[in-house]
Amino acid sequence: MTNKQDEPIRPPTAECFFPQRPTALSDSSENKVKLTTLASNYFKFDMLANKPVYKYSIKLTPEIPDDSVDLRKKIIRKFRPELSKILPNFIHTNLQIICHTLEEEGVHLKTEVEGVEYDIQLKNTNTMTNLNDPDLVSVYSHLFKQFLYANNFIRIKKKCFDSKKSFTIKEHKLEIWPGFTHSVSTINNQTLLLISPTYKVLRSDTALECLNKLKNNIRSNNMQEFEKEALKLLRGASVVTKYNNDRTYQIVDIEFTKSPMDKFTTKTGETTYIQYFKEKYDKTINEKNQPLLKAQSPFQKNKNKTEEIEYVFLIPELCFMTGLTEEMRQNFQLMGEMNKITKVNAAKKVEECKKSIQAILNTDRCKEIQANWGTINQNPIVFKGKKLQIGNIIMKDSFSADQNYDFSRKIQQPMKSQPEITDCRVIYFII
Repeated sequence: MTNKQDEPIRPPTAECFFPQRPTALSDSSENKVKLTTLASNYFKFDMLANKPVYKYSIKLTPEIPDDSVDLRKKIIRKFRPELSKILPNFIHTNLQIICHTLEEEGVHLKTEVEGVEYDIQLKNTNTMTNLNDPDLVSVYSHLFKQFLYANNFIRIKKKCFDSKKSFTIKEHKLEIWPGFTHSVSTINNQTLLLISPTYKVLRSDTALECLNKLKNNIRSNNMQEFEKEALKLLRGASVVTKYNNDRTYQIVDIEFTKSPMDKFTTKTGETTYIQYFKEKYDKTINEKNQPLLKAQSPFQKNKNKTEEIEYVFLIPELCFMTGLTEEMRQNFQLMGEMNKITKVNAAKKVEECKKSIQAILNTDRCKEIQANWGTINQNPIVFKGKKLQIGNIIMKDSFSADQNYDFSRKIQQPMKSQPEITDCRVIYFII
């Protein structure tokens, strides 16, 4: 490459430093490497030993599609009392039954569901004696879900939250729910549970307050513009309704043509939303002309694509917002208070994971499940690692990182060498 005077472009003469790949580390004192014990957020399933696990295939007559999960569950639920006498403490996944009891000739039962007579045949297809068998991953996953159901956690997608142990930031009127994400997988021939702490922010303002604030900011009361901005604000947002045990919904639309005075049909007949919430939840709706929020039912997983999606209509006045606004994110004092709760060190996170496991296993229903199938080891998987000595960071004033490895402020000082840029080139491509 040359410049306009056909002179070769030379690299800048400033002093450049590039990191070099370190030589192989040893445990010698020269490299100052120390062996240390590291704790993970993986926990081992301790299932009952010396108890084979038997897998049965399910054949229903008349046949139903494999993706008709809800109907299949309803049929098995009807069979459960009689089937439990033959296969005690069985686990039902979508297409199979798993238990500790062997019926070599299989099981044959009949029942009626929704006016249709179903014939069920169970046939033993596999015997698993190795507790780390990959086929058992679905069993472990299903068992852990049973533990979760027994604890009444608030479930939002793959996250679970405990509102009873919430933190409160009174000055900013925020509530923070502690929780965790989870997954089950096989690693190094071991079936392990991964637990990761997470948090949910619940605000004190309602969806109606957000809509009123937005409406006041719209000039000339332009309703078309208001509706457009309201959809941007609330569509896809998560809200919490405290009148029904902190249930969480995701807003899919806003029905501006509906209001709490509209009627709808219940099992007992027609009623208005105002009357319904007063009679069932003892909640008084003050704003009669507010629109309704359209949300998908939290009980419908919608695994069957042919199944019609069920929607519910919510009252904005009774829906509390979640998450942080942009204004909150720019409040350094608030973010500092939140970081004290949500951004803890590694040791604290491991301790939170252990407490989550202990809390999950401590209910009566979970103890019953553990007696039949086994439990989860409450101590995390540990392993050996190598720890390097903290080195120096070379800036204008050389400094050593502290034990917390937090040097973000210190690297804002001037660099050790800052070459002056007197010439530059821009390279671009036209496609």
